[in-house]
Formats: sequence, C-alpha cells, structure tokens
Amino acid sequence: MPKFDWAENWVRVQEHNDGLPYNMFEAAYWIAEGSTAVAGTDYTVSSGNYTVLTNKGFAYISYLTNTGTSITGTVTLNSGTTFDMSGKLWSPIAGDATASAFSGTFIGTGAVITNISAANYFGYSGGNVVTTNNNSHIALIAKTNGATIKDVTINKSMFTGESYVASVVAEAKNTKINNCITDADTVVTGN
Repeated sequence: MPKFDWAENWVRVQEHNDGLPYNMFEAAYWIAEGSTAVAGTDYTVSSGNYTVLTNKGFAYISYLTNTGTSITGTVTLNSGTTFDMSGKLWSPIAGDATASAFSGTFIGTGAVITNISAANYFGYSGGNVVTTNNNSHIALIAKTNGATIKDVTINKSMFTGESYVASVVAEAKNTKINNCITDADTVVTGN
C-alpha cells in the first residue's frame, strides 16, 4: 500500500469560498506544483516533444493537458529516474472534462513512477486548485485517442474512482499500449 495520509490531505473546512469546501492543503496537489515547473530544470521541450526531468516536470504535463494544451508530440520520462509522487494527489493527464484526449506518444524509458495517489479529478483554474465531483477517468492518463503508451512502470500507487479506473490509462481509444507494468503493491478500485 502507498504511504499516503488520506486524513491529512482530505481535510475540508466550510469557512472559505462562500461556504463551499476549501482544501487547506492546496500545496498537496501535483497539478499546482506543475504550474510552477521551470523549463530546463524540470522538463525540456523541443518541437512539441517533452522530456520530463523531475516530479514537478511530470506534474507540468498534467497541468498542460488539463488547462487547454493538447500534446500530440512525445513525452519521454528521463531514463532510469524514479518519480516518487508521494505526498500529493495526482490529477490524471487529460483528466479535465473539457481536455482533449492525450494523442501523443508517452515513453517510460525505464523510469519508475511510484506512490501516485489519485481518487478524484483536481483541476487548476485561475491559479487555484479546484475540486470536482468527477470520480471517473482516474489513472496516470485519463483518456487517450490515437496515442502510443510504452515502457511505463508504476509501483506502490493507488487509483480509486467510480468508473474508468486503471493504473496506466483509464479510457483508451485507438491506442497502442506496450510493455507497461503495474506491480502487486498498486491498488486500483472502481469499474
């Protein structure tokens, strides 16, 4: 089981946002971290192709796809890197209801993604993390169409939702998925 403190990260108070739930732990969302990623430090980009260098750079891919940027090029994880995503909630790549499906190529290149926790879609709007009641399309990548996903390894992670729940891709259309591994310590619950 992943080391993730659900109680700490799901605390809500009604005192802010006109009585709507407000999460006191906004820094506990990877999508917020991704919004501050630095080119050259966290990721590189050339001709629409991204190389992910750090956890924050990885979150930047989620941030881009969930704030209106379609990625049709290649996303490559830095070879041999362990991306330990513990301590923050993951917003699936292309997880926003209005986001285009990921249609590029995602290559793991021997990198290991570990300790991802995803249980709901957390978006990013106007510089703030926003929660939704969307409990579907929970995975590393929410939806793909015409994509290629290969050489992805996910360890010790948790994906929980109601429908379209998986570890690598929740809903794949016209997609090739090759050599992707999810270990026995990863928990996927939902339909």
